[in-house]
Amino acid sequence: MKPMICGAVIGAFLLLTPALRAQTTSPLPPAPAEQVGMSKPRLDRIHAALQQEVDQAKLPGVVVMVAQG
Repeated sequence: MKPMICGAVIGAFLLLTPALRAQTTSPLPPAPAEQVGMSKPRLDRIHAALQQEVDQAKLPGVVVMVAQG
């Protein structure tokens, strides 16, 4: 039973590794906030608020994704 589980894990790893590598080697190109329909002052306020939390050691670090629609 253990060899089957081990084989399944290795197989899944081999199948997923190229997909993960493709995602990390081709990131989205950067664009100005206004060009993509976002407000630069609002994004700056989000950044400042989260930076303050990091500076006060309330958060060890932050990654934010902002989506539209």
